[in-house]
Amino acid sequence: MRGTNGFETYSYKIRYEYSGREYFAYSLESASVPRGSIPDKNINRRVTVFFRPDKPEVITVKEFKGSTIIGFIFLLLGMLSVIAQFIL
Repeated sequence: MRGTNGFETYSYKIRYEYSGREYFAYSLESASVPRGSIPDKNINRRVTVFFRPDKPEVITVKEFKGSTIIGFIFLLLGMLSVIAQFIL
């Protein structure tokens, strides 16, 4: 995915085995790099993944906490805005 500020975002493509079958999946997490660069973060690394057995082509990586942290920040911001509306 290309951004407007000179950055590109790539989802991680991961190979894993489950129930004797091999899968290639794209993760919900991604790496952002300057446009024209090749991402090299977390290449050839063993990780723990989570997935739904009915949709094995989409996974989330346990060790990559970025999406969890961002989600938690948005939750806190949402809660603060609701509280601020009641106070003001």
